Amino acid sequence: MPQSKLTFFRNRLGNTANAISTLWKAPRVFIELIFSALSLLENTLVQRAMKQVMKDDAHAGHANHARGNFVKSESWRVPTFSGIKGQKLYLVIAAMTASAILQCVDASAQETTRTPTELTLAQVVEKLLQRNAERAKALESYRSKRTYELDYKGFPSGLRAEMTVNVNYNAPDEKDFKIVSESGPKWIVNRVLRRLIETEREAQTPANRAKVELNTRNYDFTSLKHLPSVDGCAYVLSVQPKAANKFLYRGRIWVNEKDFAVCRIEAEPAQNPSMWITKIEIRHRYQKIGDFWLPVENQSLSSLRLNGRATLTIKYLDYEINSSPIAGEVASASAGH
Repeated sequence: MPQSKLTFFRNRLGNTANAISTLWKAPRVFIELIFSALSLLENTLVQRAMKQVMKDDAHAGHANHARGNFVKSESWRVPTFSGIKGQKLYLVIAAMTASAILQCVDASAQETTRTPTELTLAQVVEKLLQRNAERAKALESYRSKRTYELDYKGFPSGLRAEMTVNVNYNAPDEKDFKIVSESGPKWIVNRVLRRLIETEREAQTPANRAKVELNTRNYDFTSLKHLPSVDGCAYVLSVQPKAANKFLYRGRIWVNEKDFAVCRIEAEPAQNPSMWITKIEIRHRYQKIGDFWLPVENQSLSSLRLNGRATLTIKYLDYEINSSPIAGEVASASAGH
């Protein structure tokens, strides 16, 4: 008896499924799904074909008997996929098979598109600290302009003060500030804006620099997320200070996945600078300028007692950089500069 089209198709499909399973290493459950669907369809087809054959034979027998020429039905007929119904069944099998195969392909794609060299928290921190050391060594000096703006809203009335400063930096820890202009209440300029310059000078001394640098001696790096970003700052790390130091902070840092440089900080001070302040939100933003990532804007939002709120914004402008060749693959300034 010749092989049926159904059996032929099933054998060919089985070979295809085996090839697909071997090629894509798809889970066996998907291959079994193919044959489960085929078996179900095969049983349905065979039952329908048998009923149709018996019905046709019965009609033929009645006709022959009526003519006095009754003959026995020929031997077992093989069900085929002829006609419109057969074509529809072909499409059903093809669709179910394609669906199962696509699931195999999709599962394989999900596995193969995962980054095989995804970095751990320890690896990201190690690269960050290594690149920071290389970049700090390469950065010899720079000149820039800064604008300090302080806006206060609350009791008893709103206040605003501004200051423009020229800055000269020489490695490793020398910073010279020249005040160009000032405006606003004198007591705010002297007690707040000028005090910021003195605090930065204090932080640049060798003793304090060792205590404020972003490293494992001063911070615990507690978590890591990888969030794809247009600017490439995809690594998000949580940092916790190991000491209650007024120069340290706790919060999150964003690290560029190519340069391994800090490009954003959202945090709060490790130590409250004043009893009159209930909360401080720090937002620092860095930008790549030439071969270096340098601060472009720092903003601190302070909630004060008596429902006051102060916003301090520092903008960094007009960088002129002098540097030596970089030891590493890429360059960016360390977060402290």
